[in-house]
Amino acid sequence: MGILDSLKEGAKKLANTVKENYQRSQAIKNWKTAVVRTLTFPQIKQLCNEYGSSPKPYEIDPLTGKKEKRTLDRDAYEDFVINEIPSKFILKFVQEHHIDVPPYPEFEKEEKATQQIQQETPVKTVAKEEAPIKQTTTKATEGGAPQIVSKPSDFELVLNYIDTEFRDLIRPQEVANEDHFQSILITALRTKFPNMNIKDVKAQHNRGDITIDDKYVLELKYANNENTLNKGLKEIKDYYNYLHYKDVGVIILNVGMLPENKINDYVEYYRRDGAKVLVLNAKAKPTSKKDTYYVIKK
Repeated sequence: MGILDSLKEGAKKLANTVKENYQRSQAIKNWKTAVVRTLTFPQIKQLCNEYGSSPKPYEIDPLTGKKEKRTLDRDAYEDFVINEIPSKFILKFVQEHHIDVPPYPEFEKEEKATQQIQQETPVKTVAKEEAPIKQTTTKATEGGAPQIVSKPSDFELVLNYIDTEFRDLIRPQEVANEDHFQSILITALRTKFPNMNIKDVKAQHNRGDITIDDKYVLELKYANNENTLNKGLKEIKDYYNYLHYKDVGVIILNVGMLPENKINDYVEYYRRDGAKVLVLNAKAKPTSKKDTYYVIKK
């Protein structure tokens, strides 16, 4: 075969591959669309909850880069599922919950990728004892081929630490109030991540409790009454819409003073507004007027 024939053959194979990939992506998108139209709205929200992410309460103007508020209705959730959640995760969800949906389109080259995709499924974060936030170096595309993704951000590293090592550290302790909780957490963070810019901003009016690199914020909630949790609803919106933090994390400390289902409700509310949420467990410590807790300034 001559050089010209080889080039023609290569071009033909490339064209076929492009065509196959396009047909595959269209088939998967059509299947996703059919599935979300089969699910009820509560089921769609549950799917997003188990995936560990949901649509943001704002859209970014492509021309100005400004965030614009939007209503998180069914259409917003459907678009998020279709465009953001991997098809294999959706398939796993409907199978586990025994939901009848249109059959998933099968492709010959997907067999080997199925197991890998399932292994890389994002970990669900729930209000009980939670699994660690996973750090992956690859992400499966709709066609099944892995692609390299960027390393975890400082925010992701901090959340992963809180969700694993710090969870075990705080569980046996008696914690008196939110200030006490913050002093324990910020000391642990600065010890674990000495090179990160971790600040106590609680004294600054309505700027959160702890910032990371001046662009991520952690809001701490000592769950001793519902009013404390209710304040978080406005705080999260302010952090995104007015202070323009890149991401918001809410760390709830469950000290057994509120019903678990009430805490779970607020976990759902916070996630709906775009926050990453972790719930930790500890013991409530009886306080006296002499109990005062300070955060050591860095």
